[in-house]
Amino acid sequence: EEQIQMILDCKALMSRLKTSKEINMQFYLFEDNIFTLNKPEAFYLFNSELNDIRTTSLLEVIGYQLFTVCSILLEKPYIQYQSDSKFAKTLAEFVKSNSDEFYERLKESERGDKSRNPRAKLIIVDRSFDLIAPIQHDFSYQTLVYDTNESEGEKKVLDVTSDVDEDISMKVELDETDEIWMKFKAKHLAETLTSLSSEISNFVDNDKTEQIKNGENFDMQEALEAATTYKELVKKYLLHLQLSQEVMSNFTACKWKDLISIEQKIITGVDELGREVTNIDIIRGITKISKDLTREDHTRLLIQYLTCYELSEKDRYNMITSIQNDAFEAILENLPYFFPEFEEGKKLQRRAEKISESEFSTYKKKLDESDYDILRSTTKLSKIAISSFNDELSEVEFPFLGDAPAITSNAKRRGRQRRDNNDISNILSNPRIILFVLGGLSHHEIVSLQKIQEEGAVQCQIIAGSSYINRPSEFLNMMKDIQKYNLKNNPFSRREEPPRGRFEESKQ
Repeated sequence: EEQIQMILDCKALMSRLKTSKEINMQFYLFEDNIFTLNKPEAFYLFNSELNDIRTTSLLEVIGYQLFTVCSILLEKPYIQYQSDSKFAKTLAEFVKSNSDEFYERLKESERGDKSRNPRAKLIIVDRSFDLIAPIQHDFSYQTLVYDTNESEGEKKVLDVTSDVDEDISMKVELDETDEIWMKFKAKHLAETLTSLSSEISNFVDNDKTEQIKNGENFDMQEALEAATTYKELVKKYLLHLQLSQEVMSNFTACKWKDLISIEQKIITGVDELGREVTNIDIIRGITKISKDLTREDHTRLLIQYLTCYELSEKDRYNMITSIQNDAFEAILENLPYFFPEFEEGKKLQRRAEKISESEFSTYKKKLDESDYDILRSTTKLSKIAISSFNDELSEVEFPFLGDAPAITSNAKRRGRQRRDNNDISNILSNPRIILFVLGGLSHHEIVSLQKIQEEGAVQCQIIAGSSYINRPSEFLNMMKDIQKYNLKNNPFSRREEPPRGRFEESKQ
């Protein structure tokens, strides 16, 4: 009764509700296509053995939670997993066993198997597959908001008072109920600022309350509704304008434009003209900008460099100690927990693949069509989604567990046809792609997935989720402490919420 009353008291929900049904959900929706299992402790799997009973127990729980995501979507997915992950195959097995048992029971019941056809692909990876995305900087409004401001919980909740009008003060939760947030969250920060200013001006110019004040004829009810709508929209617009201005101020003060330029050279291996960059060029760039960076940003830059380049033991030591802070050095020293090859370097050489010519050509085309700077790099998670959609994902790197979809020699041709028919009916009828990252999903990855769908690179529903959604500062805090924490002893076993805020330098 208490839960029913909560539903009845929620006017926003009741206005949309036609019918209701009780379902077994063991996950949380971050956005309509992004979910979290609220299991931040899964990060400490990387300091745990696979045969440890706590590891098995946690993977079993997460496997069941992930199964509930699929079952609520009426999916009995083909399952692929990261082959070089310690945990992905075991997690995939738990998902599959739950799914097989569930649909077997359905077949025996009167309801029968009502799973969706065509079947989705569920692709399971762990955080070790990409250490760059969680700490990479980019230009998007969403990524920068979560990188700049502190908040409680995975969703952003802000207490904001407008600089324009002190009477306009409200608690803002950045989610799908905020139409302004949904419109601009994946946009370039500069575009967001420009568009917000323009839309506020247009909105005020066209507002009915102004027309009423000027003596135009409206009935009283319409006038009251117009005044209420006007006030609420003005609040949201002004608060987002203020928020975006604060983010831009931080972006400028932290030299993030210059930092992104260096990061892109490290990640892609080429400069903005497509010319190959040498290690000397990159080291000079790091040395030049490091004096203007916070220790957190400096550490994030070095993680990207050490992930992309192989160094000798002496050079690694010099690079790590250049940060001149024990806590931040610990983060770099803990990279082998996720990246065992980190300590195998004998000489200086690039270990990460450079951006391909076709990828750079695509970047140049998008840059020519854009009024703002864009990234040359694409997250590995987005590349997995694109390859999966085109039936080109390596079965060596991502083998199937159990049955696999039939792939014909016409797969690439079908992919081209699907790209030529980018309408909503094709998107909804194509097999879904469900991506799951064990150990944390970043906002940069969330935005990147949205962009590849908007650009038509993937023309199906992408549903992405993780054990937890991390901000960069959280990711660094957890990396710093992974050497002393495991599944038996970690911060999340003693309190409900993970540590928050910017990186804590005082903790050595």
